[in-house]
Amino acid sequence: MYPVARAAVPLLRFARRQCLQHPGDKLNGPLVGFFTQHVREERGHDRWVIADLTALGQDPSRATGALPTPAITDLLGAQYQLIADVHPVALLGCLAVLEGNPPADQLLEHIRAATGRQDVTAALSGHSASDAAHGQAVFALLDRLTLEPRLRALVGFSALHTASKAIALFAELASVEPAAGSPADEIAVHRKEAIADARARFPGLSDGEAAVLADIEQFQAGRADVVAHSGDVAGGLFL
Repeated sequence: MYPVARAAVPLLRFARRQCLQHPGDKLNGPLVGFFTQHVREERGHDRWVIADLTALGQDPSRATGALPTPAITDLLGAQYQLIADVHPVALLGCLAVLEGNPPADQLLEHIRAATGRQDVTAALSGHSASDAAHGQAVFALLDRLTLEPRLRALVGFSALHTASKAIALFAELASVEPAAGSPADEIAVHRKEAIADARARFPGLSDGEAAVLADIEQFQAGRADVVAHSGDVAGGLFL
């Protein structure tokens, strides 16, 4: 969780700078205002994670000094590329995923029960309280913006990429491996069935969206601990 929380303010500032480099863009006003306010609200959230690590008796330098994992790099690095090469509005798709589903009370209770401690959920408790408002702010801004089709697609791509990399990060943390004796073709069949089920329940989904939704639901169903007790696959990753 630490590198995601730590990345929030620099990423928001980068998006704001990119807006300011294109003063004629009609989206600049609402985006710059949103990013500026969000920077204020995200400051210090990485310190919540450090406090939790310290309470657990862990060495915080293991988090602050560690190189990012491939999943973290994919999740965060893509936003810099999309913001710089396409448009800063891409970041709203990422934020919609990471802040749109605050950590559930069940997740906090699960972690406290698993650790036998009440003082190790500062980061998740803080985000559980703040992200309801943050998520509403993201969606309210998207509702106000008039986006051309290309930029609407960009926001959607950013959101789907974030969701898929959140899955990859949880798999990385949990060291998820295919079950012994499960042949690749059997896994592929199950995935096709899950995609078909997602498309049947939500007829408006594209093939890519149905595949991401199926992956999220299959991953949640396969985990008996943190993910299963979270409101969303990204519930433990909130900025």
